[in-house]
Amino acid sequence: MPAEILVALAASTAAAAPAVLQASESNSTRKATKSAMEEQQKQQDAYLASLEEEASNEKRSAESIAARDRAKAIQRQKVAAAQGRRSTILTSPLGVTGSGSTARKTILGS
Repeated sequence: MPAEILVALAASTAAAAPAVLQASESNSTRKATKSAMEEQQKQQDAYLASLEEEASNEKRSAESIAARDRAKAIQRQKVAAAQGRRSTILTSPLGVTGSGSTARKTILGS
């Protein structure tokens, strides 16, 4: 009788082995899939972070260029304002009154 029990036990174990193996493989596949999904999510997050950083750099660059252009415009205005009346030809409404400085050319040495 003990031999019959062993044979029955071995038969039931042999019948259950494929189910256990299948469950084990399914669990391994599930873990591998989950790991791949997590890795993909990490890569996607890193890519989005790099895009955000690039956009931020472009924005700072554009702001820097705009600030430089504003500074140049202010400098041009200051230079133009500094010239003031000196760069203007001053005449009356009647035009130039008085004789202009018109000297005749002379021959060198005469």
